[in-house]
Amino acid sequence: GTLTRSDSGRAALGAGPGYATAMHIELPKMPPLPRATPSSSEINLLDGGEQAAPHADLGNPVLRGAFLLDELTHSVACMSLFKHDVWVGTADGVVVVYDARHVAGANEETQTPKFSFKAHALGVIEISEVSGKVWTASKDNTIGVWTKTGKHVAKLERHKAHVTALLYLPELKLVWSASADMSLCVWDTKTYKCDKEIRTDNYMLCLCEHKQRVWVGTESVIVVYNVENQKRDRIIKQHTKFVHRIVSVGERVWSCSSDCTIVVWDSDGTAVQRIVQPTKVLSLLPMPRHVWAGTRDGSLALFDIDTFEQVHRMPEVHTNAVTALTGAVITSGASVWSASWDRTIMVFETTYERVKLAPAVRVGGGGVVDRPKICQLCNTGIVVARMVDKGREVWLCKRCSEKQQEEQHRRASSRNVTAGLSMS
Repeated sequence: GTLTRSDSGRAALGAGPGYATAMHIELPKMPPLPRATPSSSEINLLDGGEQAAPHADLGNPVLRGAFLLDELTHSVACMSLFKHDVWVGTADGVVVVYDARHVAGANEETQTPKFSFKAHALGVIEISEVSGKVWTASKDNTIGVWTKTGKHVAKLERHKAHVTALLYLPELKLVWSASADMSLCVWDTKTYKCDKEIRTDNYMLCLCEHKQRVWVGTESVIVVYNVENQKRDRIIKQHTKFVHRIVSVGERVWSCSSDCTIVVWDSDGTAVQRIVQPTKVLSLLPMPRHVWAGTRDGSLALFDIDTFEQVHRMPEVHTNAVTALTGAVITSGASVWSASWDRTIMVFETTYERVKLAPAVRVGGGGVVDRPKICQLCNTGIVVARMVDKGREVWLCKRCSEKQQEEQHRRASSRNVTAGLSMS
């Protein structure tokens, strides 16, 4: 099918203050952060004279294009990015796949997908990449497994009600699924068999892994499970209504709810910040320096990862609830995709990845390697440093590099104290 933006009823493109043009919305730039200072530890800050990252790195987001799923009769329910492909799940069970490189760089009001297929009899609620395959969760109570070309691999049946969430644990080669039947199933990624079923007392909507714990969002509380023994670790109470999305952001966890709040948590479940919003918050997306949030009234808000402050808000970008957000990092930059019950997808072009990278870094032996763009520890910050740990190269953002330096100094001090005691 072809995606075509409808001129009628697209109030999202013209609604709200500051929306001067229909297809080009420029937001204010923010002042830069100071650069990280060099260190004599094992962490080598990169040079090349380039700024590490703009403050909050708004990147002057621009609404590149909007298109309507004209050939579908139902709304967009979920989206996921696999390399350069954005997989879109719809409420009538169809999956549509787009090449983010083509869409992000196009000005046309129509977009042709790479392919589409009928994945389920009812709506697709979640899409997840698992060991080179794509898993889809559906309201038809099943999980589908597909190749990245859309070829059917397996159909997993165990749940007695619609499957609401999927979570891949690559180190254990397991997938957790949550269902409206109040059960969690643990699946083997090779055999596609359910290794364990965990009965609960909660209606579950979302799953997130953080520091060897699975965080489960329910009708009002967050339940945390131990990844290893698959037993309940603790119950966290702060939200009062449905918890729609939980995401791991560096050392912390963010959650959003129908109670019109976003809560930031420490790893132990202590609430660090409660952010009140004017309406229900349904989706979250971590990007470098920001968490993007989508709301029930079709608005988007951007929050600073460190200060938790709202740095920008785009009111009523959609005419209905923002149900999914995904970020596509490509060579020409980064784009943020938002999808809605109004059957539209908005593509925002950002400059998160336009921050110039230093020239290829020369390492031992005179070899030249390209550094990754995103921190390999927190998966959100822009890389500014390289650390060698037990012969393994790790690329870090400013915040993670500072934490690693502090940890190294602590260990060195501890070794010095131990050596002194031994000598005495």
